Amino acid sequence: MTVHGQVLLNLEELPCACLRTSKEGLIIFANGYFLENYHWDLNALKAAGMEALFSKASLVFCESYVYPIALAETTCTEVKLTVFTGDKRRKAVIANVRQLPDDGFAWVLMEAENRARLFQELSDAKDALIDKSLLANKEKDQRAGELLLSNIEKDKRANELVLANKELEFQNLEKDKR
Repeated sequence: MTVHGQVLLNLEELPCACLRTSKEGLIIFANGYFLENYHWDLNALKAAGMEALFSKASLVFCESYVYPIALAETTCTEVKLTVFTGDKRRKAVIANVRQLPDDGFAWVLMEAENRARLFQELSDAKDALIDKSLLANKEKDQRAGELLLSNIEKDKRANELVLANKELEFQNLEKDKR
């Protein structure tokens, strides 16, 4: 579609899920990507509502964070939520939400399964590096401790020799006095 010489993008062409909800939280629109990839029928989705779409934790998060931020700042971006597909499977998504002029909300949902897996891999790698670092530090500390003990033994032996030398000097002074 072209308006005033500019090409407008149809929401059906976007490679992400798009929703529109009313200010009361009723689902008004879902694009084809959402319906196909999240296995919902539009009428079933509208009838089920947000309570069937989002996990309980995500609903609470939306009420306590997403909506207040979107109302105060117009948009709330990059929030991780969990949605249920029409066949009851859970999907992790990253959502961007914008308040519309009629006080409804536009939602863009991007699947975050790869992101979650990558985050777990990065977290595992970080933990492995920390473990390796701790082991290296432990070995370094152990070597430093052994070196310290060796130095203490050497200092002790040197002090014993100095003391023995002083004692001999004292005995020689005593002999000289006699």
